[in-house]
Amino acid sequence: MRMNTCNDEAYGAGTLFLDRMGIEGLLPHRVPALLIDEIRTVEDRRYTRFLPEGRHFEGHFPDNPILPAHYIMEAAALTGLAETLIRHFEGQKMGILAGEMMIKPKKSVKPGHPVYLTVEEAGELVHRSGIYYVNGVVSASCDGILVAVAHISGTVFPLS
Repeated sequence: MRMNTCNDEAYGAGTLFLDRMGIEGLLPHRVPALLIDEIRTVEDRRYTRFLPEGRHFEGHFPDNPILPAHYIMEAAALTGLAETLIRHFEGQKMGILAGEMMIKPKKSVKPGHPVYLTVEEAGELVHRSGIYYVNGVVSASCDGILVAVAHISGTVFPLS
């Protein structure tokens, strides 16, 4: 499967789909756990943006800082949750528990470089006993280059 990539120019030219307030209305997460800050539509695909800050790099190879892959994994899980909620649960407060998560890093991300994430494959949403099971593949790119591919499965449930 060919993965989609995005860069600053293409993302900036995209149409704003949700800003931070809109994402906070959709997801139960808040800063510092809310790693994505907006969602834009770029050429018929939705991309989330993660802007890694200094705190994300502290102590991780201090002489040559790179973004730890677990931040990309968490941003990928948030991207998958946001896309699932947009597609299937508009206006409902839902949470997610990640089950199996696997990330394949491809390239390092340096300070000052945003990461753009998009759902490449969304598995079928399965409903059993009030809980939904979902899986999918999320790609992450930086400067138009694929930096990671995340395979995620988990459960989605109503928050009350």
